[in-house]
Amino acid sequence: MADHRTTHISRTPGDASLTAENEINEDTPLLLATSRDVSDGDTDEDDKSLPMAQILFLCAARLIELIAFFSIFSYINKMC
Repeated sequence: MADHRTTHISRTPGDASLTAENEINEDTPLLLATSRDVSDGDTDEDDKSLPMAQILFLCAARLIELIAFFSIFSYINKMC
């Protein structure tokens, strides 16, 4: 049978998130949420839109690079 012992884990002396009363099992999160993780008004970073001009420029550059790469094969016969 499985031994259901409780373990005392404390990250700081005042931290009561995991104490001897809480059972640690496979459902216990490895990283506990802290007050620093939960942001009240710092959602500006998450709400920023993607830089569409830069993304479109990169897509165009990839397309042009692909065309330039494959267009050289028609001249390889004359180079050798």
